[in-house]
Amino acid sequence: GQAISVRDVKVDTATNREVVLVATDSGLFRSDDEGQSFAAVPAFAGQSVWSLVRTSADWLASAQPCTGAP
Repeated sequence: GQAISVRDVKVDTATNREVVLVATDSGLFRSDDEGQSFAAVPAFAGQSVWSLVRTSADWLASAQPCTGAP
């Protein structure tokens, strides 16, 4: 994507195939192939994602809307 900074990286090892999650200033990206390729998570388009944490319910992301530079 167009990310300038990576804020958090987590690896979900709950299944036999690792899923990589990357929080950036231009959204959340997910890799289902153990980091070989990444795709943007549509629900976080236009958001700045700060952190990720695994909870008993699933993953929780801290995010806020991004605004363009003046």
